[in-house]
Amino acid sequence: MERSFNKLSKIEGISDRINTVYYDNSRLWIGTNGNGLKSYDIHRGKITSYTKEDGLPNNIIYGILPDAEGHLWLSSNKGITKLNIENDSVSNIK
Repeated sequence: MERSFNKLSKIEGISDRINTVYYDNSRLWIGTNGNGLKSYDIHRGKITSYTKEDGLPNNIIYGILPDAEGHLWLSSNKGITKLNIENDSVSNIK
């Protein structure tokens, strides 16, 4: 099986320090060091940001993991967050 990888050196609009990335079928999820979570739609070139103002406990994201239901689990230095990507709802685990 042959795999091919494209090198991504810069995404216009994301100049953040990156802690972690996760890629699903059409989006690159980027955990930043101070500017929350970014979602980059590779087909449209659209960036969506999720920050404390959207319900995240902190704007530093260390890890991004998917679950079987299609949610993303985020780790920060203020706790664990579940992001429902269907409706953009945020649930913080205390």
